[in-house]
Amino acid sequence: MEVMNGVVALLVSFIMIAWLLGSSENAVANIIRKTKLLAIGITHMLLSKDKKFKARQDPDAVVVDPNAPTKRIVFLRHGESEWNEVFNRGFGPSFLVRLVSALIREALLLTTRDSVFFDSPLSDTGIKQTQELVRFLQRPQGSVADPKVDEIVAILNGEAAKGSVLTTSNLRRAIATGLIVFWDRLRQTRENFLVLSCLQEVTFNVDGISLLENGEVPDGSVGRALGQEIAFDAEFNAGTKGLRSNGYARMGEFCKWASARPEDTVVCAGHSLWFRDFFRNFLPFAARHASKQKKIVNCGVIAFTLQQGTLNGRPAYKVDPASITVVYGGFK
Repeated sequence: MEVMNGVVALLVSFIMIAWLLGSSENAVANIIRKTKLLAIGITHMLLSKDKKFKARQDPDAVVVDPNAPTKRIVFLRHGESEWNEVFNRGFGPSFLVRLVSALIREALLLTTRDSVFFDSPLSDTGIKQTQELVRFLQRPQGSVADPKVDEIVAILNGEAAKGSVLTTSNLRRAIATGLIVFWDRLRQTRENFLVLSCLQEVTFNVDGISLLENGEVPDGSVGRALGQEIAFDAEFNAGTKGLRSNGYARMGEFCKWASARPEDTVVCAGHSLWFRDFFRNFLPFAARHASKQKKIVNCGVIAFTLQQGTLNGRPAYKVDPASITVVYGGFK
């Protein structure tokens, strides 16, 4: 009852603020939208089963189809977000300062579509991390000892763009990371940057609630400001995850989608918990690897081979443990 009273109080507060501050139709619409997002966020925190999925059968039992094409998957974790900056730097004396600062900024954004907490964007540190990755990718070919890494870097840079596709979660921090990291490639190839709702983070927190609606493309103003219109493709963006969704279902959807693509390589800008759970559920259970226990670092890049076959007569997928390659950053 106390929780419900708190929810009602928050909703009433938002409505009152909308009445007081809504000096324009857009302002009112944005505040109403924030109220809706707040309700969705609270509902997810209380009732979501997003992280509550049971372990499936051992992927080692998958009968790999020798005639089915394997796919190289490249995971790119986003840079640090505003949410990470507030909550992931410890709860010492500076935490209260960070939290109050974030709450003030959130209040100032109330009449806009922007937000610090909902679909949390990159922080200044996150932007710097993406720039560091860009500098790594721009290194001369052969400067890295591992030829596998050189090959993957060439693909990421678009030197073999026809054989790969760029995808991103429908959350802003992943979209922005991909946009910055792959800017030169997108500018040169003018290929579509695909938005996939199945890559949405596995979390109960409101930073995992997408601001994008079903079929909506990200704001292209950044690209236009830099003199280039980026071609986002939102055919596979179903909007924010539903209450009945869970991470494993979205991972299975991704495997099916990726395996059906004509490209050899699928590049994914996404999230640490989604990536970690993916390795936990699609690596053979006996395989010992850091990817099962640790998160990919901010802006880390990991590549691997996804195999497809059958398990108990149904389509199934597995990660080849020997194929996992740390391209940049690694695990922490």
